[in-house]
Amino acid sequence: MAKDPDNLAGDLGAESTGGLFTGLLAEEDEFDRRTLWRLGSWGFAAVGAVTLAVLANQSSLGWRRDQVAGAEVARQTQQIQMLTKESQNEARRLASAIETLNSDRDRLYARVTVLEQGLDSVTGAITKQSTAAAPQPAPSPYPAWVQEPAAQPASAPAPVVAPVAATTPAPAAPEKPAAEKPPVLA
Repeated sequence: MAKDPDNLAGDLGAESTGGLFTGLLAEEDEFDRRTLWRLGSWGFAAVGAVTLAVLANQSSLGWRRDQVAGAEVARQTQQIQMLTKESQNEARRLASAIETLNSDRDRLYARVTVLEQGLDSVTGAITKQSTAAAPQPAPSPYPAWVQEPAAQPASAPAPVVAPVAATTPAPAAPEKPAAEKPPVLA
């Protein structure tokens, strides 16, 4: 027997069922209870599958978003810790500089005080010696070689200057008014 290629085409054309896909669907004119339960369960399963797919997609997007947010928070935390350490180091450096400047100021104030006290003792001795010296007679209009030796006044002894102490006293705590002291930053 020879196969006829038009046999399939003839079989399809001979049936008047309404098309190629009509054979795939069952021909049921009536919906009984069993058919309605089967159709409802398939619809419920389809809706559940779509809902499950949407939830899985949303949870994976949320998980990625949570990972990105967690990484961002960790990065910001590290930056804040680094800035905190830098600001603490800067504060320590500034406090050290202020402490050094305050000690230098106190030392210079003590030195100036010692110098002022030494200067007061020197100027006080000079003023005492100048007031103790007697007034000298008015100079003669004649040169000294013309005058008689008896007429020349006796030379006054050189004034004695009190020696200045070479040792420096221990620096005392500077006594400054409270209004002049700058505020100390802690």
